[in-house]
Amino acid sequence: MPPVPHMFEIETLAQLREHAPAISAVMGSHGFCLMRGLPNDGDTIVAVAEHFGDIQRHIRADSRGVCGDAPMDCSWQKYVTEYRGVGAEEFLPHTDGSFVDGLLVEGDTAKRVTPPRLLLVQVAQRAESGGDNMVSDGGEILRYLAREELEVARILLRPGCITISRDDQMALEAAVFEPTRNGTLKMRFRYDNTVYAPSWARDALIRFHELTLDARFSTEVATDQGDIMVFDNWRVLHGRRIFSDAAGGKTKRRFRRVWISDDDTEVQMNMADEAHSNRSQEPYLAYATIKSPVPADRKISFTCGISQLSIVVALQPKESSSRSDQSPWRKTSEAAREDCGLVSGPCSPPARGTAQAQEARGV
Repeated sequence: MPPVPHMFEIETLAQLREHAPAISAVMGSHGFCLMRGLPNDGDTIVAVAEHFGDIQRHIRADSRGVCGDAPMDCSWQKYVTEYRGVGAEEFLPHTDGSFVDGLLVEGDTAKRVTPPRLLLVQVAQRAESGGDNMVSDGGEILRYLAREELEVARILLRPGCITISRDDQMALEAAVFEPTRNGTLKMRFRYDNTVYAPSWARDALIRFHELTLDARFSTEVATDQGDIMVFDNWRVLHGRRIFSDAAGGKTKRRFRRVWISDDDTEVQMNMADEAHSNRSQEPYLAYATIKSPVPADRKISFTCGISQLSIVVALQPKESSSRSDQSPWRKTSEAAREDCGLVSGPCSPPARGTAQAQEARGV
């Protein structure tokens, strides 16, 4: 496999730290990267993951947060048909954990439990044939839609356009693209029988799915045994081609997977100062975080998600001498941003007494 911009030859954690600036740059430009040369074992992917942030557990993970080795909780196996990743069929482009959206009490406060911001995948055992990875850039797709198919972009940015229900988890009436507090958008999407949509959003979801398979926005990545891929789960979708294992089960395709938790969630305070766990939170215990031991100044840092500014720029019409300055297609950045419900930076509540605040209170 020839050298590619998103691939790094790394054999040790020391080399990982040396490559940190380049990895950050590639994650910012491509939304994913590939590391080759590290040991092929669960401890290695955990050590690499800890350099990106806190690990988020998964119901199929072991005590370290690694899926693909021996899971701690086997209750999910009763509902194995709900878990597309364990089969050999094609797995369409999606973001990981798109079905997760809940609350978990931690001490006297609570935090929202959401899909991971990063996903790490290690090739523990390659398939006999097939199984190549598909990567689609959701940011590029949204920029295209903002320029060429604005109504589709509007719908995908609207809360309520998609509901995803898998096993005991449900993201109810979500948006495909949700603003974050740091001025980016984070993406939540999959396309299978776990997805529900209102009639007004159905065609837009179909169109977005079609574009995730479009060669203009996607690429296939061949991997070797032991390779580790890192995905910005807020920006890129990943999938897998159909594969087959060797006859007699001598080789069986197996990947290890680790999630890095969402660092954008705000702490929630109980209004009666009586924060406590209850049964509604039990399904989210499997998705709690594990604190990384790596100091903040040694972590590989970059901004996850899709730049809202880039979408606003895409919303601007191309200059044309045939259009007058009074053309309805010409909009300021703020008007274009408002068109799609975009916000920049931390979200603040409207000031009391403003028309917006009065409307929010039903005045």
